[in-house]
Amino acid sequence: MNIVTESNEDDIYSYICVECREAWKSSTPPHSIYDHVVVNNNVTSTHDTETSKPKTIDSICTHLNIVTQSCDSEAGVYSYLCTQCKETWKSITPPPSGKRRTKIWDLPHEIILKIFTYLTALELGAAAIACKTWSYLTHDPHLYIRLDFSGGAPSLDVVDNVVSCASLLQTLVIKSRSDANQILHVVSEFCPLLKCVEVSFCDNLEAESFEKLASACPQIETLNIEGSRAKEFGFTHSLARFKQLKELNMSHCTCMIDPKGLISIAKHCPLLQELNIDGISYVEDDVIKGIIEHRRETLVKLMLDGEQLTDTSYREVSKCSSLGVFGVSFAEEMSDVGLLEIGKLSRLMWLKIKRGQQLSDTVFPNVFYNREFKNLIHLDLSECSMLTDDGVREVARACRILTCLALSWCWELTDLAIDAICQNCRYLRILDLIGVVRLTGDNFHAIPACLPHLEFLDLEQCGAVEDAALKLLAARMPGLKVLDYYGDEVCVDTRTTTNEYYFSEVVPMKLKLDNIKLDNKNKS
Repeated sequence: MNIVTESNEDDIYSYICVECREAWKSSTPPHSIYDHVVVNNNVTSTHDTETSKPKTIDSICTHLNIVTQSCDSEAGVYSYLCTQCKETWKSITPPPSGKRRTKIWDLPHEIILKIFTYLTALELGAAAIACKTWSYLTHDPHLYIRLDFSGGAPSLDVVDNVVSCASLLQTLVIKSRSDANQILHVVSEFCPLLKCVEVSFCDNLEAESFEKLASACPQIETLNIEGSRAKEFGFTHSLARFKQLKELNMSHCTCMIDPKGLISIAKHCPLLQELNIDGISYVEDDVIKGIIEHRRETLVKLMLDGEQLTDTSYREVSKCSSLGVFGVSFAEEMSDVGLLEIGKLSRLMWLKIKRGQQLSDTVFPNVFYNREFKNLIHLDLSECSMLTDDGVREVARACRILTCLALSWCWELTDLAIDAICQNCRYLRILDLIGVVRLTGDNFHAIPACLPHLEFLDLEQCGAVEDAALKLLAARMPGLKVLDYYGDEVCVDTRTTTNEYYFSEVVPMKLKLDNIKLDNKNKS
């Protein structure tokens, strides 16, 4: 007879409680856990067959040559176990399919660690109190390659405990915290391999904290202190101690920043490639000249605030032959000469000239006519109020691979500018036309065919563009996000076809406008 057993354990006896063991020994029915077996669907006693007390299911089956009843059956020996032993038997007995259920603690430590990599520091702290094994695993330094302490959580005590486990930490983010200096002191003690540090929008940064960090973590390459405030005036000089620094973002650090310290950074950080000092409005021409003097060979990205800068600064910037990204906000002092100097940067891929109010309508065709900016993929000429359709035409012809174009508040532009963009900038994805008040939208019907990759179109404050034209455009390009005069996204009923929408909404609107124009003409 074939023997079927539900247990893969060789010794069930070792898993049961003392009372069940005593019942086993005494062989007193029905308390003996193997006293009853099933033979041909009839319940019989093991005492009828054998006086010895075998200790396992397998040994009983082998001796009696019978089929044991499933452990899940209340009619079998399982029904005579106490509640606790039943639970024990369930835990060591596979399900009826023969495949044992895999529980979380059955997984290899390597897989659990992989799962832990998706948890935040706070979540790892919660996992650590689940059991001793998880507590041990959450101390693995490979889980702390990147730490983000943004806002008020976690507390400083938790931060100290987490950082003490992060000997392999490479990226640290501290945002909007008042205890940034204390965190930097702890990180300096435990994290020598740190490479990327962000301490943004934090107040009262101390030079001592950054000097200690530079000494303890010599491999730091990226430093972002955007929007933070320094405690001492000489704070900027402490940043010159990061000898391996390649990227520095000091955008909008408007408090207690010594402009002369920027020259010190350029001088003592020989690998510096990216510098962002946009939003620091008191930087003047002599500072830009000092920075370029030391770093014109290495700089590939430079962001400036142009409030105090004249054409002298832009002449210095034109000496940076490797510059690929350049932006200047509040370029109110830039004249045509300054823009012509920027036009010498043939490697530019990203350019922002914002609020160039002194730039004439003729300089843009002259700058872009020579096709020096043929590699541009991002161009922002917002608030260059003298830019005309002719300038946009030369921009579009010269920059045929543009993916982003911002022309907000360029009041002189008309629908002819849209025609030029449609004819030349096929790869455009983002088009910003905020405040271009002379647009009517009559040629928007060409956008789906000419700009098939367009994903975002901003038409806020464009009062002459009719909502019907925007809805038709949105209906023809479901993947396009269009913002109307109020900045709201234009939505259409997806159940209505484009043709139905055109004849139900657009045509009546056009007829109504034509009638209004005709009435006005008759009255005049």
